[in-house]
Amino acid sequence: MERTIQGNGIEISVKPMLRTPFLLLHSNARYSEINMGLREYIIRRSIYMVLLVVAVVCFNFFLFRLPTFLFGASPVSLMLSDELRRNLTQDLLEQMYANFGLVPEPDIFDWVYMFWRYIVSMFTGNFGVSFLTQRPVIDSIVERLPNTLLLMGTSSMIAILLGIWTGVKVAADPGSRKDVSAVTVALFIYALPVFWLGMMLLLVFGYMLPEWTEVMWGIRLGFPQFGTISYEVWEVARTDPFGSLMVAGDVLHHLFLPMITLGVGGYGGYFLYMRNNLIDVMTED
Repeated sequence: MERTIQGNGIEISVKPMLRTPFLLLHSNARYSEINMGLREYIIRRSIYMVLLVVAVVCFNFFLFRLPTFLFGASPVSLMLSDELRRNLTQDLLEQMYANFGLVPEPDIFDWVYMFWRYIVSMFTGNFGVSFLTQRPVIDSIVERLPNTLLLMGTSSMIAILLGIWTGVKVAADPGSRKDVSAVTVALFIYALPVFWLGMMLLLVFGYMLPEWTEVMWGIRLGFPQFGTISYEVWEVARTDPFGSLMVAGDVLHHLFLPMITLGVGGYGGYFLYMRNNLIDVMTED
């Protein structure tokens, strides 16, 4: 509805902007297009992930059994030396052959059966017995799973939060000196091998720094080279009323170097993703 505004002898007719059916249709179409694109992206990435898992599973299966196919040598004979094989009983050897589903001269049906046994064992957590510790492999995985989740969780949080924060900061002024510097650093970190970064941090802060501080101040200051908690701290914390805080601090002390390594290694990807997407959104028509 048209309105008239009067003031100082002047009349102004104002027509409010209406959301016409065309504009509503256009906005709905744009929203549907975005949803459709996101849905297609998720479906496509999920299919790629499934195909990648299948390819890796097949590759591992045939790579380990390739000597059987080419030379007729079983995986058991390749894993066990002659001396170790002589010390094993016949029942244990037969059990190992049965776990792999091996037969003396496998045909196509035997290969299918071995592959089926491999798939079932993998998805049921039956990874066999470790030849080093003589324990089930799944027990070793479960034993180290809490430390793995703690390390991956903290490092991923650092990478995500730092990448999002810096990406938002520089996306507001693309092309500036701050933006160019941040992108250069992020690209350098993104291309940096994580294992090399970890070795350098361990060399400097785990080996060299304690030596320097001991020479200069007579005390070794640095970060642990391995482990999750110090034995001395654990012994004291068992009887100390603040033992839980001591354990938490010592765990973080051991966690610092690997956490920084993985956090910095993953920062570049999150930063570039956030920055580029924000710039695309702000420059849309």
